[in-house]
Amino acid sequence: MPQEVTPYQVVGGLVILIMLLSGVVIDIVLLRSLSRNKLAWRRNLGILRHRPWDLFDGIYLLLVMTLFFAGLIFLSEVLDKCGIILSNRAEKILQLAETVVMQAVYIFAINKLRRRNHTGLRRAFSTANVSMTKSFGTAIIWYLAIIPLVFLASAVITPLLELLNIPLEPQLILREFTDTDLPHW
Repeated sequence: MPQEVTPYQVVGGLVILIMLLSGVVIDIVLLRSLSRNKLAWRRNLGILRHRPWDLFDGIYLLLVMTLFFAGLIFLSEVLDKCGIILSNRAEKILQLAETVVMQAVYIFAINKLRRRNHTGLRRAFSTANVSMTKSFGTAIIWYLAIIPLVFLASAVITPLLELLNIPLEPQLILREFTDTDLPHW
């Protein structure tokens, strides 16, 4: 028997649909600009070349993310082996908190790098001649532009994995947000 859909899930689904459709429109505009060679590749690549981040900064960030995530998995295994059983609600709240804490750790690591390199916020995340507001807007546009591509990749890969009998489960956090028995929102 299908579970009843809550109004919050309908709103969430509509927000996702709007983001997906916005991404499709942005992708069409970008493809048209690309076909007319209006994307100023040399200028954009020059901006990337003059970023204050180098290969070792990237390796540091990857290492922080990997070690923190591995630490969370290790902690989960230790709790499981020790027989510590959390209530369903407590476990779900911890999973949501983990998502927030992971983002905070990443922001802290990026800020530490920024300070070590004596880089201001504008230089670290933007360019000297572009405002942070414009850079933030550009980031949102690129974020929306990638959503349809991720959706398409998922639509292609999912049937392929099923065809190869490779089990596929949604991410735990996604299951938590769509769980109608214990909704968090």
